[in-house]
Amino acid sequence: TICLDLIDHFTKFIAPNRFKAPVVATSRDAAVTYEETLDWLNAPESLVVMSADHNDEARLTKWHLPKDQQERAIDRFKDRNDPLSILMVCEMLLTGFDAPVEQVMYLDQPLKKQGALQAIASVNRPLGDEKTYGLVVDYWGVSAKLQDALAQADASGRLRRRPRIGAPEAPRARPRLLAGPRTRHARLRAATAQFAAGYNKVLAPG
Repeated sequence: TICLDLIDHFTKFIAPNRFKAPVVATSRDAAVTYEETLDWLNAPESLVVMSADHNDEARLTKWHLPKDQQERAIDRFKDRNDPLSILMVCEMLLTGFDAPVEQVMYLDQPLKKQGALQAIASVNRPLGDEKTYGLVVDYWGVSAKLQDALAQADASGRLRRRPRIGAPEAPRARPRLLAGPRTRHARLRAATAQFAAGYNKVLAPG
């Protein structure tokens, strides 16, 4: 699945510098699927942070957290020395979430323009001299929308530095924009093997 690619990128390029990542899913059900798959693949420690509904089926209620436990999970995530490295979210923590420890966002959700700006901002917050770039990995196919939002923010002076947008890759000396792989959620399982084996071949400069 897509999770193999995510784990490979995160463990090679993000975790060594003690940075962290959210996985933004289309729904709570999809967020739980990500969590179950990452657990099965022995990924770095992760957790679902999502809202709860009393009508949820057992598969979702298993991941319900009381408010105090959610707050504790968020505090752990913000701590660079804590092993909790990845948060699965769908709506929570997308607006006004200040976590400079985030260096990459793995995006599997369509975003409106305002949401795109927030996605850029969330990974682009500076943190010392070690965080030289922010990265949005586009698994849904919204790179054009993100690039439009980035251009507007840049033109307005609201963007202090330009994050990368695209598929996973090793850090470069200077950030640059990339067109992400236009994979859609319904096709991910079928496309992931080819994508993970040669994602560098499908990158195109933005």
